Amino acid sequence: MAFNQAIDLGDYFVTPASFNRMIALLSDESFSDFIIKTRNDLENIKSFSQMSNTKKEIANFLYNRNYPLNWVEPIFNMIRSKDCGLDFPLDDGISLRIMDEIVTTNGLKTGLFLIRKDGVDRNLKISIEIDSDVSINRIVAFVKHFAPIIKLYMKKLNFPKSYNDKRPKAGLAYLINDMRVNKGMTYAEIANSSEMNELKIYDESSIRVIHARYLDLFPPPKK
Repeated sequence: MAFNQAIDLGDYFVTPASFNRMIALLSDESFSDFIIKTRNDLENIKSFSQMSNTKKEIANFLYNRNYPLNWVEPIFNMIRSKDCGLDFPLDDGISLRIMDEIVTTNGLKTGLFLIRKDGVDRNLKISIEIDSDVSINRIVAFVKHFAPIIKLYMKKLNFPKSYNDKRPKAGLAYLINDMRVNKGMTYAEIANSSEMNELKIYDESSIRVIHARYLDLFPPPKK
């Protein structure tokens, strides 16, 4: 399954930090020389492995100049296609990755193309990647700012619903304790009881854990 959806950037354009970093890159004479050289080299590249080597060269260039490595993909896009114009990561040193794809501004404008294979794919995930020494507050602000995009892809990727066990654990612990103390039942017997069957709890180990976590609620047995 695949989907291709361009996103109206609106208020979700790159952060000032990302924009300012691009200005710094464009002001770096060695960057201009590197772009020209790498673009010429890339014209003769056909295989995927050769393109990977180009990305390694970009990474080395950035790392040696203390630039965050989330610029590798945008710069590669700029070099590969003269018509794509400037491309930016969403933030400087913080990235949003959808499955195997780093989200860049050009990716949002044109539509991030995702391919989902049949069956379970371990890459079926959304990741926040950090490759710069940024504050926790900036990371939180990044997630809040791009929350609509994250929510969109969570829906499109058809993630499993988050587990939400609404059973009151304290009440369940009281029930288990009553069966243990007052009825003298073993954990195995509790696991096989009609009460646990109604609650769809069949695992003896889980019953032990729930009981242990709430032991401080129960008075010691009378001697």
